[in-house]
Amino acid sequence: IELAQSVGLAAPRTMPVSLRRPPQLFGREPVLMQLQQAWQNQQHFVLLGEPGLGKTRVLEQLAGLWPGAQLVRARPGDEAVPLALVTRLVEQLCSTYPVLGTSPLGLELLQRLQFQFTTHLALQRQPPCSMAPTLQPWLVEAGKLGVSLMLDDWQFADETSVALLMPCLTESGSAPLRIGLASRVRGGPLVEQRLQTLRQVSALCCVSLQPLDDGAIAGLLDTLLADLCAQGQAADEADCSSLVQAMQRRVGGN
Repeated sequence: IELAQSVGLAAPRTMPVSLRRPPQLFGREPVLMQLQQAWQNQQHFVLLGEPGLGKTRVLEQLAGLWPGAQLVRARPGDEAVPLALVTRLVEQLCSTYPVLGTSPLGLELLQRLQFQFTTHLALQRQPPCSMAPTLQPWLVEAGKLGVSLMLDDWQFADETSVALLMPCLTESGSAPLRIGLASRVRGGPLVEQRLQTLRQVSALCCVSLQPLDDGAIAGLLDTLLADLCAQGQAADEADCSSLVQAMQRRVGGN
């Protein structure tokens, strides 16, 4: 032990933030244009793709472009917690727009959600879908404030939240607010069923995210390597080669 302490171990090289989250998107212009056009036409959209292709990054880019857009993420494990996604959504909107939490509908909705999570006796709980008459008009209030929703990782969403939000997705011009989804294309029978339901909605714009082409990967690598050089962490040719191979192996998203 003492010998090991005297020799010391080389500290691992810290990965710059720009490598973990590249400063700009490459090769996603057609997708962004298609989603922006759908948004301008008051359409909802669903962005589909394999894990790692950059669905979340596309939503983040769009949320930064559209005032009022709120990015809310479903999480692994939500499927076992009824109302997990809706609760996260309501809390985020009430925090960003306090007026939504102090309106009569907002107060009722928050009280009902709190009751669901603090009441341990199943017989005293109300059916979660009974919240629809409160949630739907509350979302109308949010829409009037210019709020729109982007729901990421839809494949993780709990079934109760899906059932409550799905009516909003099946409406177009009369919808309370615009909604964009991102989901993996594979995730078991339940996810397949959800996607099949979404594909049957004629007013919904479905966009599939594909791996980056060679030109986009080259542009992305140029940006990453230039940033490394600027930070005094220039990569040698071996690093560049391994990075190219890794990106090709990992489907090529950003």
